[in-house]
Amino acid sequence: MRGAAAIVLLPEATDGTRWEVTKVARWVDPRRVLIIVPDPELRPLGYARIQALTAETLPIPLPSDCGKADAFMFDAQGRPQPIVFGRRAKAALRPFAEQVLRLDLAQVASA
Repeated sequence: MRGAAAIVLLPEATDGTRWEVTKVARWVDPRRVLIIVPDPELRPLGYARIQALTAETLPIPLPSDCGKADAFMFDAQGRPQPIVFGRRAKAALRPFAEQVLRLDLAQVASA
């Protein structure tokens, strides 16, 4: 987990997922983490369960009221940034992929 270029979570509100998200929050740079969530507009109860899970496990939880979102990436301070896939999921994920690549390039440059 610590050496992964990126971590993609599709969490459920279970003890196993709680453990996993806690370890990710402790060991992984938040800029390397992507959390796929139920769309809060379409599945508000499913999103509420994941939001409650992150409130227990992340330094900065997912927002309780965020409008439409399919996933969240995180900035350097661990603040969640919503991502909406729409019809162009590949384009929507580009900022996350670029962020991870910049981190990898910075790591190589400092080695």
